[in-house]
Amino acid sequence: MRLNSKKLLILLCLFPVACMGRYRVGTATVIEQNGLPCFSVNDGLVTTGVEAVNVFDNTSAQSKSVWKVLAALDKKLSQSPDICIPYGKKFNDTDIKSEYSKPAEPLSVGKVYDVVVMSPLKDSTDPTHNFRAKFCLKNKPNTTGFNVYQIQWDAKQSRWNSDVCSEK
Repeated sequence: MRLNSKKLLILLCLFPVACMGRYRVGTATVIEQNGLPCFSVNDGLVTTGVEAVNVFDNTSAQSKSVWKVLAALDKKLSQSPDICIPYGKKFNDTDIKSEYSKPAEPLSVGKVYDVVVMSPLKDSTDPTHNFRAKFCLKNKPNTTGFNVYQIQWDAKQSRWNSDVCSEK
């Protein structure tokens, strides 16, 4: 089987470490929609559309993918980068590469997750192909369910501010 460069890039971007090397990584957006995390690239950038989403649990020594979906060749998961893709969304088999996709596992309250959204920019001179964010779930006070929180980078302390995820 021969891989062209786009296929190889897509395969490499299913693993977050591989995505960080040659290309610049932008910031993804995580919001709550219908009680689930929802992922997009909503910062005014013009991309070619969302090609892959991969969510990781990095709480143990080895990073573990808990959901990933990869668009089939010449397909997009979303034509517009500002339309969010909900965690665990089921796509038609003809729209995805099922051999590189993984059904969603249940998410846990209090854990910090990483998401990588592959959505190359239309400006081919910009090396940004992937957008990354961290998020967590926190129990709703005095009710069932949870809230989704995007974790922000604290530049002053040079760390992700995951304090929002602790149950206090």
